[in-house]
Amino acid sequence: MTTEKLIESIELEDYCLLKGYSIVYNRWVDTVVLSRDGVDYKFKDDVSDENVFEAVKDIPMDDPLADMLEEVEYSEDEIQ
Repeated sequence: MTTEKLIESIELEDYCLLKGYSIVYNRWVDTVVLSRDGVDYKFKDDVSDENVFEAVKDIPMDDPLADMLEEVEYSEDEIQ
């Protein structure tokens, strides 16, 4: 699975809606960014697109992506 297909998947879109995330591809950090409550998160380096899809495909009641995410750290020149 490609990142583009993951972002376009209905499963991830539904999951984000239910869990209160918004999702975008951020070109400055070159990764998928999930935002919730004013905090941006990206997937940890060891998490594959397939891992994410498997975690969200059955719309779980808990938040399995929480363990796969880390806060995004933007460089000073990206913050305007």
